[in-house]
Amino acid sequence: MAILARVKKASTGLDAINGKFYVSSISIGVKKLDELADHIASHGSIYTRDVIYGVLMKFVDCAKELMGDGYRVQLGDIGTLRFATRSKAKADASKADFSSVERIKVLFTPSAKMKLDAKQVKLAWLRDVAGSEGGSPLITDYNSTDSNSGSGTGSGSGSSSDNGNYNEHDGID
Repeated sequence: MAILARVKKASTGLDAINGKFYVSSISIGVKKLDELADHIASHGSIYTRDVIYGVLMKFVDCAKELMGDGYRVQLGDIGTLRFATRSKAKADASKADFSSVERIKVLFTPSAKMKLDAKQVKLAWLRDVAGSEGGSPLITDYNSTDSNSGSGTGSGSGSSSDNGNYNEHDGID
């Protein structure tokens, strides 16, 4: 398994001021529920696409219901979904009520196995010598420090010049 990544110039904070670069994952699109059903059916499932789609739709409904009832919903080795709140802090417990809730969000926590699997993911670099996007991806090892990994090209991928700074990016472009 490999994910696409590219070298990007930092655009905010001290890293931008200092002209630093980071590695950012690239999302090539979104697979919707019906496309997921098609994909599952294409893997030799005994169930047809419409049956798989129906089960996935019911899963979505039931996951929302269970989270609304206070449960965490574990998705096998992928991770767990749950509702969470963000609220304003109050000096007195009696003043902390529903009106202090600023938003309700859905949190995803990857499983321990998913975290281990993520360490084994390879990166497919999407770049060319001039630094513009495009070109042929170059498949390299995630932890590689060879000449194909991007570590000598200003990517900040573990070289001592990046001072150990780390940028996490969601890769939604």
